Amino acid sequence: MPSGVGLFPIACCFNHSCRANVNSFFHKNKLIFISTGIRKGEEICDNYGASFFKQTKQERAGFLAGRGFTCECPTCLTDNSIDDKLEPIIEHPDLILKSLPNVKDYRQYRNALPDGHKIIETIAEMYVGSVGGNVRILLNCVLADYDAACKTPRKKQKHMENMQVHLFGALVRMRTFFGKLYPAYNAAKELADQLIEMEGTNSLKNLSNAVESLRVIVEDLKPGLPRLE
Repeated sequence: MPSGVGLFPIACCFNHSCRANVNSFFHKNKLIFISTGIRKGEEICDNYGASFFKQTKQERAGFLAGRGFTCECPTCLTDNSIDDKLEPIIEHPDLILKSLPNVKDYRQYRNALPDGHKIIETIAEMYVGSVGGNVRILLNCVLADYDAACKTPRKKQKHMENMQVHLFGALVRMRTFFGKLYPAYNAAKELADQLIEMEGTNSLKNLSNAVESLRVIVEDLKPGLPRLE
């Protein structure tokens, strides 16, 4: 049987794009989608195996042609290739922060560069610095959500839900890039534990203490990126 031939009912629900706005994978009998941010009315596109971040346009066309498919996504119609981004980035690594919205993209750019390339360390330092700034912003949002929940009882549930979203978003980034080395990691983890145990008798007091401990640390966090020599 030729490669790629089969019946895939779920795949029929989504068009292909070489720069997809969702990622998909199976967990037992469930299909999980991770969105990279989709605007209202925007088409939801998955990737059939040939990605802008891994292959040139010629490589993508060859891969898909072997499966009887011709891609007409916006990336292919505009003749975009990863090489077009790598070349200016090698000369101007500061562009990396504007080009990489998530860690997956960073890893794909990293893998596209030859081992030992002098720019890899610079890119890594700048990207981790950028993520550190994002963590700080998320933690400040956690504190703002908590303060709003205390001041507006009618909207307390919504503010607490937002607080959890921002907190766990910060924890994911801390674990991915810094682990326990990030100054606010232990305080953020303690707050997450208190949120999970809110049904306890002293939960509100413990939650308040955890928030204030985090607040003290966050106030000392310095904004900004690593300085390049």
